[in-house]
Amino acid sequence: MNKLRLLGCALLCAGTIAQAQSVRLKAAANFIFHNADFRIVDTSTYNYSFGRSFVNTETTERTGWNRWAADEVGMLRFSEITGQNIDAYKSVFEYDNVDRIKNSYKSRFVNNNWDTVAAYHFHYNTSGIDTYSIDNKNNGIWAHSQRTIYVWGQDGVVTQIWQGWNGNISQYVNQQRINLSYTSGQLTQVLGEQWDGGAWQPLSRQTYTYVGDNIATSIMEQYNNGWENSNRWLYSYDVNDDAIIVEDQMWSLGIWKPMSRRLNTYNSDHSLLIENMQGHDNGQWVNWLYKTITYNMHNLIETSVTSEWDDVTGQFNPEEGESRKALYYYEEFDPSSISAVQEQSAFHVYPNPANNNININLHATQDRPFAITIFDATGKSVRHWNEAPTTFYQKQVDVSNLPSGSYFLRIDNRPNESVQFTVIR
Repeated sequence: MNKLRLLGCALLCAGTIAQAQSVRLKAAANFIFHNADFRIVDTSTYNYSFGRSFVNTETTERTGWNRWAADEVGMLRFSEITGQNIDAYKSVFEYDNVDRIKNSYKSRFVNNNWDTVAAYHFHYNTSGIDTYSIDNKNNGIWAHSQRTIYVWGQDGVVTQIWQGWNGNISQYVNQQRINLSYTSGQLTQVLGEQWDGGAWQPLSRQTYTYVGDNIATSIMEQYNNGWENSNRWLYSYDVNDDAIIVEDQMWSLGIWKPMSRRLNTYNSDHSLLIENMQGHDNGQWVNWLYKTITYNMHNLIETSVTSEWDDVTGQFNPEEGESRKALYYYEEFDPSSISAVQEQSAFHVYPNPANNNININLHATQDRPFAITIFDATGKSVRHWNEAPTTFYQKQVDVSNLPSGSYFLRIDNRPNESVQFTVIR
């Protein structure tokens, strides 16, 4: 799919997550269906400080920067074939005094050390995000890579420019941009352009029509010595203004031909419960994909599972190498108890859930010896060891021999320092 098409949709569709005052994402796991079972392919764990849970979206939601306001996100990738971890990454975030991201640093775990490989920088003006830039490290040398510039108008972002770093002239050069037009506060056009070295040339154009506050149609055109139709999306809504049918059509031989559609079902909080993807074949709609989503009491996603249509059985079933599942785990916290959250944030265990290994990080204010114990859900000690005095502790622990289930890891001689983690096979 065209990059500009995706970005145009992201600008239009980025929504604000309903903020839960005392719940935040702690861990997530993704699975793929392999050998008649869902096999874990990656896990992510989220660590926080202070009372944060969400990034401040007051001035950034229109540019899609909605996310959990973690200080550190760790990710471990697994092979769905062997179940062994094949890569580990972490991202560390810095925030300004109104909880907007200032800087983010991505590191990869190599040779038992974290090696920072990318840095992301955010700058703001009075309207919102002003520039977003990426620096990469290759062969130990840091270099600029990309930059995005945002120009704001009364209704939101009116121009977004992507630039790449040219090392030969030591400056950023234009690559692509989109210009956004609004009518009465509603986005009506996204014009994509390509820089040819001397001027901006038209590339794509996406227009929107509305019924009330809801998108009725969206048409994508490509420029080829003139504007040519490419795709069209038609939206149908229920009485609650939820988009229950979204149909994608393609321009062919002078007419719009149906290609695919999504049939959506929502809960009373307007959150998506079921997405049924269908394709159009020989004049009729046929099932393709089926996604189900469940939520917790805070209306935050707990599970997401996809399955594919099986013509043999006439029903949706998991398909080898295609069907996916995601699990999300949350923690409760007290936003007003800053000292308690700070104390908790000094002790991390990840990934959670785990497959073969867990990583333990401890930052302490006092240098003293300690012991670590792992308990199963019944309270039985399944692992115990002692450590020498230190204020900074990192260790990877093999848990491949532990059965699937919930466990508690406790640091003795350090009051209230314990954490729950899950082992998944």
